[in-house]
Amino acid sequence: MRGDQLSQRIGTAEREQVLGLLGKALEDGYLSLDEYEQRMTAVTAAKTAYELTRQVSDLPPHLRWVPQVHPGPAAGTGAPGGSPTSDPAHATAVASMVLGLVSMPMSICLGAGGLIGIAAAVLSRPGLRSQREHGKAVVGLVTGLVGIALSLVFIAIYFLSG
Repeated sequence: MRGDQLSQRIGTAEREQVLGLLGKALEDGYLSLDEYEQRMTAVTAAKTAYELTRQVSDLPPHLRWVPQVHPGPAAGTGAPGGSPTSDPAHATAVASMVLGLVSMPMSICLGAGGLIGIAAAVLSRPGLRSQREHGKAVVGLVTGLVGIALSLVFIAIYFLSG
């Protein structure tokens, strides 16, 4: 891979491809939840192809991402350079569901669950628009909102009791 490919600026579509690969790696047991969350944070902040490739470089070959040399002219014609099974709605719906479920027990950590719940709610949006991933996205959205509510309750209890 050439250096100019790695230094090219990336967009939302590329980030969603890598989030899909990370979601698949989490499902397949290649990543722990902590590793997944750390890598997801790095992917969402990534600005270059190099930053994205670093997040999947130690995974098995079918879970690695390679930047496209020439962007395809038509949307939805596959993902050259990415995984053929990477589906942004699937990736974000799974991420939303996982984060939503994690947000509830984390709500006792004075706001941590609320922040994770916000991420779950935001990531549920693409899945809500997808008929196939709608159920996962709803679970992510609802559990994320419950995590936010529980965090607010625990914060109120903390400040009112002390």
